[in-house]
Amino acid sequence: MDVSVSARASGSVSSGVSHVDAYSRAGLTVSDGGELDTLQARAASGQLSPVEQGTLARLMDRAGGGAAPGAAKAPKAHSGPKTAADFTITGGTKQDKTDLNTALKYLQQTDSSGKAVSPTATKLIAKMKEGATIHIIHDGNDSYDPSTGVLNWDPKSGLKVTSGQGIQSAALGLVHEMDHEVSGTVGKPTGDGYQNTEEKRVIAGSETTIAHDLHEPTRTDHYGSTVVMTTANAHTDVTSGKVVDGAVAARAATKH
Repeated sequence: MDVSVSARASGSVSSGVSHVDAYSRAGLTVSDGGELDTLQARAASGQLSPVEQGTLARLMDRAGGGAAPGAAKAPKAHSGPKTAADFTITGGTKQDKTDLNTALKYLQQTDSSGKAVSPTATKLIAKMKEGATIHIIHDGNDSYDPSTGVLNWDPKSGLKVTSGQGIQSAALGLVHEMDHEVSGTVGKPTGDGYQNTEEKRVIAGSETTIAHDLHEPTRTDHYGSTVVMTTANAHTDVTSGKVVDGAVAARAATKH
């Protein structure tokens, strides 16, 4: 079975926690090997972890079953920018959910004429499945696992890039993982700093485009080190070289 290992970043180039994520394609097998029965039994006794809830929901969806016992109900679809209410949030506090809303608003912001500042980010978020699971973490290890359908995200985890441009926002890390979920492919080794074709697709594609739109640092490899930021939007504005929040970047973006 083909297995691709991908991440927002791999390894560390400065002091700080490494930003290493496993984006495994191994879960794309059709057979659940009896896992469905096991998880249903655990759900009935209220013993499911957030990750197991995501796995059970995915297996039941494949089998044509209903909602997984013990799992949060998927929100109803609606038009307009997505908010935290459109996702199944696990492991998070009230503040974490507020941070998620802040990140989503930042990524889907519009200019004074009502046009999306980052059409790429807005479209990616719109393509996310209603009720998709976002599991809140606080260790910097953002990731998406296609075998469970769970996206792990740290609301305060910035990424210091190797280019020397500065720090990307946690929000940019969120939409990076969303691209893996929306359009993920089986990664093949590239023999360069991107490590595999899936990471190169995301980093050189949507991540770079969105970073340009929001005046954030860009990357030409799959490396970096995590930095704890004060907000989900805080990042280095490449036009000034200063660390700013999303509101400052939004105003600057409308001028170009």
